[in-house]
Amino acid sequence: MKTFDKTVLAAIGLFFGTIPAFAGAGHDHGHKGHSHGAAAASESRIVELATAEVKGLVKKQKLESSWDKVAVKNVSRAGTLKHWVVQYENAAIKDASKSNLYVILTPEGTVKAVNFKGIEKPHSHGSGAPHVH
Repeated sequence: MKTFDKTVLAAIGLFFGTIPAFAGAGHDHGHKGHSHGAAAASESRIVELATAEVKGLVKKQKLESSWDKVAVKNVSRAGTLKHWVVQYENAAIKDASKSNLYVILTPEGTVKAVNFKGIEKPHSHGSGAPHVH
């Protein structure tokens, strides 16, 4: 009987001892077309995030207060990385080069830039990685 107990315990130990070997780095759960990265944001969520960014810049006095009440003029996707570009137009600004504000966000909704030019071609600063503003 003692031999049987030892054999059963050894078999159980061997079974449970090998399970972690199957869950190492590089294992696969059958991912078909998806990743564990952040999910892409919807257009309505992108508009919410961009508008919050504009309001935050007004609050920090980085933008004139008239930008606080401006509605979205256009929402589009641009560039090879398919960034979101949310455009606002402010009729109270007479300088045409400063009357359109662009908020550029990643597909997931991270703000990458806010400027008056829109999205530019990818470029790098010296030895840095290519990016857009």
